[in-house]
Amino acid sequence: MEQSKKLLFYPMYGVCILESVEKEDDLENLQISYNLYFPKQGLRMFIPQQRALQKCIRPLSNVDYFLSSRAQFFGEYAQLPLNPSERRCLLQAKIESGLLHDHFGIIRDIICSKAYNLKMNSHDRSILSMAREMLVSELMYVLNLSADDAGRYLKEDIEKRQLG
Repeated sequence: MEQSKKLLFYPMYGVCILESVEKEDDLENLQISYNLYFPKQGLRMFIPQQRALQKCIRPLSNVDYFLSSRAQFFGEYAQLPLNPSERRCLLQAKIESGLLHDHFGIIRDIICSKAYNLKMNSHDRSILSMAREMLVSELMYVLNLSADDAGRYLKEDIEKRQLG
């Protein structure tokens, strides 16, 4: 068993700690699994490496990537599809990507949808809430903030975006 304490981001769950990497060798193949701990949820998860790759688990973002993604947040918005089914698929794919710029993009594109009179449905609101939650989860660790401070930071950015 390899020991490490690396911070990772697991899409749809948020920041987790890689507590260990387990290697199990049977006669036919080597099975590698990750032992993860999610501090916000108080949840432990044991996940095979292949599943982790499918779910796009990634290292925690760094400050430079955060600043680049944040800059895109204040850039041009992308008009969301008017068709609710198409919009649902697009937003779901972005939230499941787990990428910081996609989470910022979801928030930007949804809050800017008022510009072209798009009516948000319950799925849109749910995805918006989840994107905010995922960003706060990562911002806490990337910028070394408390949960409250990370939430305020994001809220201020959203307010700035809505004004500009």
